This record gives sequence, structure tokens and C-alpha cells, in this order.
Amino acid sequence: MTLPAKKRAAGTPFEKAWSFFDDGNYEKAIKTFESALHENADKEGFYGLGCAAYEKGDLSKASAALKSAIKHDPSFVEAYRKLGDIQFESREFMQALENYSQAVAYDLSNLENAQKLIDLTAAMEYENTNPNFKGLLTACLESPDLNFWVFGFSWYSILKNDKKFSQLLAHSNNATYDEFKKRLKAAKNLDTVLDPFFLYGLGRFIVGLDSFEKWICYLRRYMLEMYMGGKKIFPDEQDIEFLHCAISRYAFFTDYIFFEAAEESKLLETLKRQLESTDTPDLSALALYGCYNYVYKLKNARAIAENLPGGDHVSQIPKSQIEDYLLQEKFKKEIIAITPIQDEVSAAVQEQYEEFPYPRWEVPYRDIYNPNIEGRFVAKKAKILIAGTGTGKEAMELAFGLPDADILAVDLSRTSLSYAMMRAKQLGVTNITFRQADINELRSINQTFDYITSSGVLHHMKEPEKGLQVLLDLLRPGGLLRIALYSRLARLSVIEARRIIADKNIGNDTRSIREFRRNIGQYMNKDKREFFRKSYDYFSLPMCRDLIFHVQEHQFDLLQIKDILERYKLKFLGFNLDNNTFNRYRLFTMGRDESMTDLDLWNAYEEENPDTFAAMYAFWCEKQ
Repeated sequence: MTLPAKKRAAGTPFEKAWSFFDDGNYEKAIKTFESALHENADKEGFYGLGCAAYEKGDLSKASAALKSAIKHDPSFVEAYRKLGDIQFESREFMQALENYSQAVAYDLSNLENAQKLIDLTAAMEYENTNPNFKGLLTACLESPDLNFWVFGFSWYSILKNDKKFSQLLAHSNNATYDEFKKRLKAAKNLDTVLDPFFLYGLGRFIVGLDSFEKWICYLRRYMLEMYMGGKKIFPDEQDIEFLHCAISRYAFFTDYIFFEAAEESKLLETLKRQLESTDTPDLSALALYGCYNYVYKLKNARAIAENLPGGDHVSQIPKSQIEDYLLQEKFKKEIIAITPIQDEVSAAVQEQYEEFPYPRWEVPYRDIYNPNIEGRFVAKKAKILIAGTGTGKEAMELAFGLPDADILAVDLSRTSLSYAMMRAKQLGVTNITFRQADINELRSINQTFDYITSSGVLHHMKEPEKGLQVLLDLLRPGGLLRIALYSRLARLSVIEARRIIADKNIGNDTRSIREFRRNIGQYMNKDKREFFRKSYDYFSLPMCRDLIFHVQEHQFDLLQIKDILERYKLKFLGFNLDNNTFNRYRLFTMGRDESMTDLDLWNAYEEENPDTFAAMYAFWCEKQ
């Protein structure tokens, strides 16, 4: 990162040094910055020296210079951010966290810095939390433009470090609901749940913990019984509204995967009748219903939404859910089909995703995954095909990362496509065309592409290699292909669960999924169950359906993939993995695979580390 242009105006003492920097002559830039600093020691010169030293690879000199810049100006946001980057690269994570925090504290509007803070925070668990740091994270949680997808565990660890909140969370430990209710009634610190960090966090991410899900289920039931019994949890109605709305947002984000007792269902029916009898219901009642079911399914949902206040009011939570649904229904009618859907497996897969669109998401990342591979398309009018876009998250990320590209995103499911179209409109993305299509029939569109992605799609087809051949026929020579396929070794628990589901003739409807999860201890041992407890997908209804109950699934191993790539004359370019995995692989291979593209060695590594590809084998290859 270099200084903004306004800080590098012509005539400054550091102009020549910055010109060397821009030309990539970092050695001269360093010497020129140092010489100029003898005459005029100020923050901009130290910052420039830090940037040049970093590019030269002298991290010690870079850090010292940036610290000097901060000493001259304790509010120098760019210096904090650059210093944080260097410390992150040096694996000095706590120091990096401190400097990212300072950068965000001085400028909350800088989304790039805030996202760095959130991503690093999400990689940690906390035993002690500074109140100022927690307040900073709360401010970030209020931003609708930050991605918190993997923030759940860190958020939960921060809550558990709060003595009062930890006591509340403990009420559900080894307890029935009646025991929980008794403890909660006796609690003197129930207002702890009004902590903004807790309330703003709900619905921004999924907490993949059985204990938290159980606690939320119990709290939701307690709220329902208190409200329907005419009793108030808090004297201030606005506090009740805020709590109900926050819990409803989290339940909605999981698509109501929570177990629901028969007693709750009866109360809920009464509540539903009350809500449908008026177009101006109490917000507490409406949000409470939203803790159990989609408020847009109420027969008078449109009229209710029209009567709710907008803006920053907490009522925006149920209001936006209704309005988003109505917008999706509008888009669903406008979707153009560019191929027929004739294959019987494709039709079954379509039916699943019409009922359970996958996944529900809020904010995409805005950078390309791998600049060394995908960077060839930066500032180019590349034609890109997303073959199986689902709800559009991957397409949106490519649209942000490659704004000059022309993207065609296709899927079987009109429900999934309508969600993607809604999010594209809300995010102002205009370089994606969404269409309904079956990969099997895509040759008929008579188009070719520079880049095709098909993540988590081919393994749900009747004949994955047939689908691959179709995509290759659409890919231009030298074109790039990104694929993601299930690992057989990583999914042994899923394979066993699917066998149990088939043997016991367990359905794949909402009730059956909830019951299977509730009784999973009867079906699978603890070691096998542990796989699901590490998966975010297990804690969301559409994602759990996709994870365990899919109508069609194939798995692969790396030697199979190597064979497929060779037969189809595809050059393997590398995996999309985190840096920690790449570092462990380097140690494992002892430098024998500098390019990290030897699939035989990766196969050996996976055999010793079977969870490596728990998400999928996500990789790039090139058409020869």
C-alpha cells in the first residue's frame, strides 16, 4: 500500500523517493527516503521508508520505520494497517491484531481495514477480552458491509469470557428445558442478554456448537412461554423487541433447523392466528413468531411489512425478511431458462434446491481467491461462466474481484437464482447475467468462455465426467477452470450417515432432518459425530440437507482426480487452501514439491491428514 495521492503531491521532500518506489527500485527508494528524513523527519517519510523496506524484504527496517511514523502521528491509519500486515506475515498475530484494531478505531469507515481485523479475530479464541476491543468489534458487527461468515467461534469465546454471560450460558448445561427455565427465573442477570455485542452478532454468522444451539432453543422457548403467558422478561418493551428480533435473525439465518417441542407448536399456532388477525401486530409478537418460522409466510405479511417503520429501527429485521422474499418472488418470475432440464437426476437436484436454496449468505468477499492464477483476468473483459451458481456467493465474489468481466451464472434452481439476483441488486452488482440451465445441456448456448467455475456441482450430477466434458467444450484453449469436488477420505462420516439414512428409510424433509440431528447419538459413535460438529453446514437446515441428505452424491480421491486431469488434458495449477495448510504441506514434503502441484504427494499428505479437504478439493486447472 502506498500513500494516497494527496499525501504525495509534487514538491514534497519525498517526491523523488516515491518515484523510485513506483518504478520498483526499492533500494534507491530506501536510500532516498533515509536521506530526506535526515532533513525532514516526519510521518510520511517514515511511512514511505517502511513501504520500501517491506517491498525489499527487510521487515525489521520496515517495522521500525512504521513505528516511527506512528510515533509522529498516533492516528496514522495507513501506518497501523501496514505494520499489522507485516506482523501478520511474521506470524505475530497478537501484535497484528493490536495494530489492525488501532487502524479501525481511528477510521471505522475503512472496510478493508475492518475486514482484516475481523478475519484475524475470527482465527483466534480468547481467554481475556479488553472492553475497548469488544466495543470495537461491536461497532464492526453493526456494519452491513463486513463478512463475518467464520466469526462464530471467536464471538462465542468472547461471550464465555464475560462472567455474567458465561453464567447464563451455563444454565443449559446438562439440563432439561424445565431445569433451564427454573434457573433462568432465579437468575438476577438476565438483562446480560441485552449486551450489544451479543445482539448485533446474532444473524451475522452461525455458531457451530451444539451447546449454543441448545441454549438458543431453550431461550427461545422461554421467551415464547413468557409472552404467551402475558409476562414480560424486561420492563422496557423496546428491550423485549430487540431481543426477539435478534434471536429471530439468528433462527432465520439457520433456516429454522432448531428442534421444536410439541408444547411450542401449540403456542405458535395461537400466536400465528393473532398475527394474521391484524396488519399492525406488536413488534415483539411478530419477531417472536420469526424465531420459529418465516414471517413472510403469514397470509398478511405484505400488509404487515408496509406498516412497519423502516430505517435503522429494529423492526427492519422482520420487515426486510418479508420485503426480500417478495423481491425474490418477483425475480423468480423473470428468470429466463436457456436450456431444458431433462435429466432425471438434474430434476431431483433441482427439486431439492427449490425447497432448500443453498447457502444463505449476506456479504461476499471482494477479492479474487488467488492473484497468481486468477490475476490473468484483472482489468480484462473476460467471459466467465459459473456453472451451478446456487445462491450466487461465488459469482458475486468474482464480480467484485473482476469488475471488468462478463459473467454468466447458471443454476437449476429458480429459488436459488432469485436469491442471487436479489443480493446482486442490493449490492449494486451489474456484470452478472443469471439464467436457469442444466450443465448437461449447456452446449446448446453456443458460447465459449475464458474462465469457468463449477464448485461443488459436478459431484451432484449423474455422470460427473460427462458434465466436465460439457464444460471443457465451452472453455477456450488455454482457458482456466476452477472445480471443487468431495473428498472420499474426508467424508467418511458423511458416507456412514448417508448409509444409516438409507437403511432406516429416514426422509429428507425438515422434520426428518431435525429428528436425525436430535437423535444422531443413537446412530453414530462420538468420533464419527465429531465431523459434523466441526462443520458449519451441520447447523443450518439447507446446508445440513446438502451435507448429509443430498439426493445425489459422488466422492473422489486425489489419484482419481489426477487420472481425470490427465485423460482430459488438463494442467493442474494448484489448490485453493489456507496458508497454514500449505506450510504444513511444505514441511511434509521437505521441499520436494516447490510448486505444490504434485498430486501423488498431496495424496500421501491427505492420507496422514484426512481432514485437509473436509470442505472439498477446490482447485484450478488449465485447458491445454
